[in-house]
Amino acid sequence: MLTSASLSARELRDLVCWPNFLFLNFIVMTSGPQITKRQPQFRLLTREDITPMRRLREVMLTNSPECFHASVADEAALSDAQWASRIGPDEDAFIVGAFLDGELMGTVGAFRNHARKTAHKVTFWGVYMDPDLRGSGAAETMLTMAIEQTRKLDGIQRITLTLTGSNTRALRLYERLGFQVYGEEPDALLINGTLYAEKLMSLDLGVALDG
Repeated sequence: MLTSASLSARELRDLVCWPNFLFLNFIVMTSGPQITKRQPQFRLLTREDITPMRRLREVMLTNSPECFHASVADEAALSDAQWASRIGPDEDAFIVGAFLDGELMGTVGAFRNHARKTAHKVTFWGVYMDPDLRGSGAAETMLTMAIEQTRKLDGIQRITLTLTGSNTRALRLYERLGFQVYGEEPDALLINGTLYAEKLMSLDLGVALDG
């Protein structure tokens, strides 16, 4: 088998003068095995996913407490029935999950406001992506799926969410997807004596409503 190690410097120089397709074949042949990067899968969670959702929720609240309103203790107190109502999926709630090799790695939760005057809005919550998948485009794909799922809900005109003020990477992602900052709440969270501000963001879905 021809390899770069078996060629002299002159032979390698002459090799570059070969027709391009022969040179490219040489590179492929000598570059070693190609590594295929694993790709995450995305789908709506169902009530069969309560256990992995509980597990991932504990991870995100432990590792990034400043990014979420709930605490580990708060979530531990929730029953399976309460989790089932959060997961849906139905007209009131759903969660989009990102899976890698069958393991839940990221989530976007959504719930409809129930009061009549605010029933045209959905709130996104629990937005999280495992560090191993950050920067891969998985979070954007997951959020895009959540936005499209929200568009399927009857009468929804706007999506709202909150974001820790210092999370500039997430801010850029939301803005790329069309969200806009409409305000900021100072001292929104108090965690172990430290105060955190939150940005308030909103996405107009452009749905015409009656009345």
